[in-house]
Amino acid sequence: MAKSVPKKKKIFLSKKKNDELWAAIEAPKFLEFIKRNDSVKEEGKSELKGKKVYVRCRAPEHPGKDIHPSCMIDTQKGFSKCLACGHYENQIGPMLAPIFKKDPSSVLKLVQSHFNIKVYKSGDIK
Repeated sequence: MAKSVPKKKKIFLSKKKNDELWAAIEAPKFLEFIKRNDSVKEEGKSELKGKKVYVRCRAPEHPGKDIHPSCMIDTQKGFSKCLACGHYENQIGPMLAPIFKKDPSSVLKLVQSHFNIKVYKSGDIK
């Protein structure tokens, strides 16, 4: 009999905490933060267009290799969406985890430390 594979637990902040986190982040500073922590610095590029940040999509369902910045991050509205594959995420931890090659909790700690935001603690994760 085959063993069932346990589903990964989705880590996320409460809506209130997530909204507080997004409200404290400005697009230009967020872009610099992403560039500094991106695990694949030599490929593709990240850029700022208006008040939106564009990065390469790292979603598992993205077809092929994304070599151009197709994932839009709107820091004012608090979400990211890939314009090629449609992947949507409104939680910062899970959104940046594949870019930084870290787990979402570690990403949230990095964001909190870098932006000096005190909204995340272990009890906030559901």
